[in-house]
Amino acid sequence: MAHVALGVANSGAAGTTAQDFRLMLGALYQNDGIISGLNVTGGPSMAYTVASGVAVCTRGASDGKTLAYWPGGSVATTANSGGNPRIDCIWITSHDLTQGDADNFVTLGVTQGTPAATPTAPTIPTYATLIATMNVP
Repeated sequence: MAHVALGVANSGAAGTTAQDFRLMLGALYQNDGIISGLNVTGGPSMAYTVASGVAVCTRGASDGKTLAYWPGGSVATTANSGGNPRIDCIWITSHDLTQGDADNFVTLGVTQGTPAATPTAPTIPTYATLIATMNVP
């Protein structure tokens, strides 16, 4: 299959594939992480508010990178029922139907840690990009 450079019009059946584009982004962004925004705040409503912003997400070097835009919103959590504090990790990911995901949406999530006298951050899902850790008393 012939490849066409990004910014050059497709001609017939030749064009830039989604993976070609992800690999180009991977060459521009060596690491995943926050590019702008995505500030996280907590409150009494048991949800984290995440400001609008952009993050680089990846499924691994062979797949390249995606740029995930989040318009702002919130993601729910639950109260800490333990007698010790815990750490919650708030993350973003870029779903892809061709990679086995249920949709093609940018998704936020929370992985709750285990309450402990000296809490540690939990492991976030594979392919998720960490945007914040929050201490939950």
